[in-house]
Amino acid sequence: MRLGRGRGEQPDLNDDPANETVTSEMGWARVDCDTRLWIPCPLIFPDGYDLDWWAKAVSAAWWEQSGLRYQDDVIGKLATMLRMVHGAYERVRCHQIWIYLRDPGIPPHPVFIGIWKQAGDRDRRLRLLTGADDKSGAKKPQIAKVTTEQLGTGLRVLRQRTRDTGRRTTLLSYAFRVEEHETDLQVFTSSSDLRELTLASDDIQRLVQGITVYRNTDERRVAQP
Repeated sequence: MRLGRGRGEQPDLNDDPANETVTSEMGWARVDCDTRLWIPCPLIFPDGYDLDWWAKAVSAAWWEQSGLRYQDDVIGKLATMLRMVHGAYERVRCHQIWIYLRDPGIPPHPVFIGIWKQAGDRDRRLRLLTGADDKSGAKKPQIAKVTTEQLGTGLRVLRQRTRDTGRRTTLLSYAFRVEEHETDLQVFTSSSDLRELTLASDDIQRLVQGITVYRNTDERRVAQP
């Protein structure tokens, strides 16, 4: 069984049957997106390749395709940030990480995808996965229905949470149920910079629009050299 890694900023789940977050046994997610803006972050690598290879190769390729003038040291700086993002697999319960990078002046921004086995009442499940009932913020979560051609209709929730340090974090979450493959799909991200997240929100929406859940039980998820 494919397992999500780590523990991240997830909604608080209780004994409700909809709280089960077990990796889907039937479905997996494929993302069709603008590769000028999004970098897929692999969980594991094929033999002969490792995290350092991936980070350096992707950083060099991104700068090359950007058309921007650059010096060699910026490749190493971006590679360091990519390695840090990859470390989220150990902290966040997710199956895929997609890295948003539109502007080299803004740090890479990770968006997480959880591919869960269908569980519980649909509406309750989608609200749990998006944090729609989170009452910890100063404002009520902003909840909207969203429809994609491949995933059907789900929820989009924007909410805020104040950390113990007093720092406010904005969370953006999506959730869909794909009954054909008995899969509940979760897409989520967060940022302490509301302006940054707002600027990225249209591209995140387009990323969600490009997700397909399909039947696949392949255990290996690797980067291609």
